[in-house]
Amino acid sequence: NLCEAFASQIVVKPDGVGITDATKEFECFTATAEGTSKGRRLLPASPNIILEGENNVYISGTGNDANSGVSPTTAVRTFKRAKELLETGIYTKGAKILVCGEIEVKEGDNVWSFGENGTVTNTVTGDTWTPLVQRYEQYEGRLISLSPNTMGDDTEFLLENIIIDGNGESNAISSASKEIQLIYVGTGMTAQIGKGAVLQNNYCSSTWDASGIGNLGVKVDGGVLDVNGGLISDMYYKTPSATGARGKQGIAIYCINSGEVLIRDGSIENIRFESGNFVTSASIIYMGPGTKFSMVGGIIEKNELDFTKTAVTRGIKETGIIHINDAVANINAGLIRNNSSIKGAAIYYSGTAPLTLSGGKIDKNKVVDENPIGKYSPIYIDGTNFRINGGGAILDDAIYLNSVEKPITVTNNIWQTTRRYTVYLNQGSEADQFKKGSVVVQPDNNMLTDASPYLQNFEVHSDKYILDRGQSETRSGGTIAGVKENKCLLLMQAVFIDSDNGNNNNTGFSPVQAVETFKEAVIKGRAEGEEG
Repeated sequence: NLCEAFASQIVVKPDGVGITDATKEFECFTATAEGTSKGRRLLPASPNIILEGENNVYISGTGNDANSGVSPTTAVRTFKRAKELLETGIYTKGAKILVCGEIEVKEGDNVWSFGENGTVTNTVTGDTWTPLVQRYEQYEGRLISLSPNTMGDDTEFLLENIIIDGNGESNAISSASKEIQLIYVGTGMTAQIGKGAVLQNNYCSSTWDASGIGNLGVKVDGGVLDVNGGLISDMYYKTPSATGARGKQGIAIYCINSGEVLIRDGSIENIRFESGNFVTSASIIYMGPGTKFSMVGGIIEKNELDFTKTAVTRGIKETGIIHINDAVANINAGLIRNNSSIKGAAIYYSGTAPLTLSGGKIDKNKVVDENPIGKYSPIYIDGTNFRINGGGAILDDAIYLNSVEKPITVTNNIWQTTRRYTVYLNQGSEADQFKKGSVVVQPDNNMLTDASPYLQNFEVHSDKYILDRGQSETRSGGTIAGVKENKCLLLMQAVFIDSDNGNNNNTGFSPVQAVETFKEAVIKGRAEGEEG
């Protein structure tokens, strides 16, 4: 019979003379233990026999690598030491590294990896398994923090073949009044989510929160996030229905203060947001003013922004799977697909910094609640500098232009004659709404001086009007200085002809008001042109 203090300790050892390895006599021994060690087994740990201990290693920013790591009060300080204990201590299959306090990564501890297969093999027990670095069930704060205060000259942090787990399925955080993301990247720091690295399973079901931040994955605060083969997945944020609860931006990635996000390879997927009745904005990736977003590969898919009908009635505002808010954004390759939101199911763009689409594919993003495509289009443009750079970008999803001051700017030749871009417009009589004569597509007047050859590439849905090449060589067109109307694509009044049922006394401006002859159509068209 053993007291609880024998956990992880030697129970039987050889005398070193007649017996050199006590494990050869393992079958001869049985034991029972008391207190917190009750139910634990004897284990062969050559040359000794020990009592099974806590099968996890605890790590914390307030820990010490001289500690045993067997409890929150004896946590170690570095990942390097925690991994070493998993490999050389008395640990069996299923053992984890449990984070019980925010870890400010130290200099020399900037590579977190479990090897090529993401596994460890314990040299004592012989077990091989895939361990998690997981949130301790009694800890609700941030897990990993990168700061020059502790990392010194090590400005780059690499995650590879490792799983960072928020323990959300069984331990959803109930309050978002603190920083709860898995990783924080401070100014001057770079975090790379490399091959085999997974950030997952961080949940928050908030009972009350007036904050506009809902970040569960990575907060980039002046640093750089490089997604290069890794995965950010399976996170869930639910907001309350209480009055005063605010929108949640950047569930997976929240980037501010001149930070940068680069997606080269890997995936951001299965991130879900569920609103309360008073929450009217959200995003999966948020890029704040002055930041930079680059996508040269990878996949953003199967993410969801879900709003209650009450929230929808109140009016959904700055919302999109990727919210580009006055950030410089370039998409050159990669896939944005199968996401869903009531608005901006692919991208919501606002501000004056350029959003440039040069390549990649955006398709199959779904507008929820059966709302009509139009102002609910997956690519929602509410910024003044939206650019299509040549015809490399495949946009199977529709674009919505929210203002006549926010047309599409083409910055290079579109050589692909079959490329089509579907566009919907905010039409009406207000000054910022599209109407007859409004420019929809313009050249940048730098790399491209004439957008009119690309009429065939744009399918514009416009009540009453059609897209056509501008006619005037003197009248200014669009929003770029020096560009004339004849270099742009703009809305013109269509004149309908019906030789069987038309009447030349009709206006000609709708199918039911069709004129009878081509001659009359030309007269009506010229008269309309002279009026504006």
